[in-house]
Amino acid sequence: MIKKFFKKTKINSEAGFSILEMLAVLGIFAVITAIVSFNYGKFNNQIVLTNLTYEVAMQIREAQVFSFGVRGAGGTFDSKYGVYFNTANGNSFYSFVDKAPFDGVCGDCLACPGGGECQKIITLPRNMKIHRVINSVSTDLNPVSISFNRPNPDALIRQGGNSTDQSIVNIVIRSPDAQYKKIVVRQNGYISVEDYNE
Repeated sequence: MIKKFFKKTKINSEAGFSILEMLAVLGIFAVITAIVSFNYGKFNNQIVLTNLTYEVAMQIREAQVFSFGVRGAGGTFDSKYGVYFNTANGNSFYSFVDKAPFDGVCGDCLACPGGGECQKIITLPRNMKIHRVINSVSTDLNPVSISFNRPNPDALIRQGGNSTDQSIVNIVIRSPDAQYKKIVVRQNGYISVEDYNE
């Protein structure tokens, strides 16, 4: 019985991979790895672009909440808050408080931070750019201020120093590999993030 248990088995000398089969498998893995590595950068930029677009939208929403929630500035509680976009400085945008006289635009954002209306500069990471600031029919509105006036959640969308309100603004953000997303701000205060095709 013990002899049967330890009986030697015959080893098949043809078991295993040949060198050609091994090279074919390694070649397939190399091609798959190259495809994944090539597309990883594009995928990563798409994720960063999407996250950044939502962060910019949140900055606009923050200005709306500060205005609606009566956040004080400079000892007064009737302040209006907003954001200012200018594609001439496409790697950043500005958060501001609209002080008296209330005109709905950032008076000193290009000199920010200077202690005036401009509160802070928000810089976009990883070579992302504010590509365009347009209305619903793709007319440039650059530069544009978006502010909010309590008690209404409505947006005051003003091009430059113009006192005429726009009904909609699209802030288009571009990644280094030419992918686009946009933030849409409507006059009724609705803020959304959407895809954009150039």
